[in-house]
Amino acid sequence: MQSAERNYPVHEQELLAVIHALRTWRYYLDGTKFSVHTDHATLRHFPTQPKLTRRQARWMELLQEYDFDFKYKRGVDNIVPDALSRRPDYREPDPVELYNLSVSLSPDVRDQLVQDYNDDPRLGPIYKDCLDGKVANGYSFQNNLLYFTRRGATTLAIPRHSPIRLTLLHDAHDSATAGHFGFQKTYDNLRRFVYWPHIAKDTQQYVATCEKCQRNKDSQDRPAGLLQPLPIPSQRWEVVTMDFIGPLPPTARNFDAITVFVDKLTKQAHFVPSTTSATAVDVAHQFFDNIFKLHGTPTSIISDRDTRFTSRFWQELHRLMDVKLALSTAYHPQTDGQTEVMNKTLKTMLRAFIDNKQSNWDQLLPSLEFAYNNAVNASTGYSPFFLNSGQHPRLPHRSPR
Repeated sequence: MQSAERNYPVHEQELLAVIHALRTWRYYLDGTKFSVHTDHATLRHFPTQPKLTRRQARWMELLQEYDFDFKYKRGVDNIVPDALSRRPDYREPDPVELYNLSVSLSPDVRDQLVQDYNDDPRLGPIYKDCLDGKVANGYSFQNNLLYFTRRGATTLAIPRHSPIRLTLLHDAHDSATAGHFGFQKTYDNLRRFVYWPHIAKDTQQYVATCEKCQRNKDSQDRPAGLLQPLPIPSQRWEVVTMDFIGPLPPTARNFDAITVFVDKLTKQAHFVPSTTSATAVDVAHQFFDNIFKLHGTPTSIISDRDTRFTSRFWQELHRLMDVKLALSTAYHPQTDGQTEVMNKTLKTMLRAFIDNKQSNWDQLLPSLEFAYNNAVNASTGYSPFFLNSGQHPRLPHRSPR
């Protein structure tokens, strides 16, 4: 059934099954007297029901084309149809994930959307048809909201000129949990949940006119040196790349560096505030607190050559964990290209959100880590979150301004 049909009363759902059967077997049933066996007793009285809704009146016109009668059969005796209706391949998809966005919308956003649906020349007629129980091609109806399905993906339909559209663009690009990424990542973030006509064009124009992006992003990249691809791991967090960003302006908590951990397979990253004076013991604690406790022990850690890693304690720690430390060539990060790219991305995000004193960057790291892991990675085609958990995280949604 369509989403709107799943909201029908039980007796109408039972009658809908009869309507579907008549339409399917029309060429066999025309001109033939037959009986419809049902375990829903109220269907026997439908042909003589004095008052009908518009939907029921349409169904009655179809039923009157056939010569048949309803015969009641108790549910305990109606075994064969019950067994067929419970076939696993007939099961409807779980609506929880499909409509989780509607659940998280605030009441004022819902009210704004309903008003915008009625005012929109394109979606207005579709919305009214869904209210009347009619099924519009490509659209579905749930909790008074309109959804659009394309290429197997169902997203919330937004009227083209709704003020909510600008709020969504802001949240998908400007917020700290979005990261001020470019067009493609912003567009991929948006189209997971919402749709409106020309959404790609609007997103491209919005990102192109972003003042912070124009001010903080480099127009050209400097050569990164000799970068060589490493073998692709077979498991998540089997190979971890590690690097440091610093020195940075000191924060109120006396951090002046960032330790960056990246999974080689899924590209998921963790950003840990640190100091330029961190010892091998400090880095080992960061590894245990942020990687080992969440993802287990990797088989290899890729990093550049640094005194932090060459200390005897660090080497012993890796020996006990059965982790091989691969040292890259100095000044030529052949085994560390992934983290070099990650470092550049993180620095760009920090420039977009840091305050004038440049002292709050450590407080931004959780939001920026979320933004990076929620964005689609160009090399995998999926977000790191999705590759690690098999689903997208629930996002915060604000009221329209």
